Amino acid sequence: LTPGWAASSEERADPRALVRELLPYIPVVLVLLITITRPSQLRDLVLVGLLAAMVALLIARHMLTLADNIRLTAGLEDLVHERTH
Repeated sequence: LTPGWAASSEERADPRALVRELLPYIPVVLVLLITITRPSQLRDLVLVGLLAAMVALLIARHMLTLADNIRLTAGLEDLVHERTH
């Protein structure tokens, strides 16, 4: 009794999507693990600079993703509104 479009949308899902979403977090986790296991490395300005740059870039990526999701959601809401009228 399920609609035909439900099965086709699951088949179209990209199994690599999760990997692509988590890929930018891997360097941050590695640097954080290094700084946690070796706190003396925090004196290394290059490591601290790389950590700060990665965190800043990750935050910027997250903000751009949120802005894009808000834009797409608004576009879908407008489309639904147009179709209902």
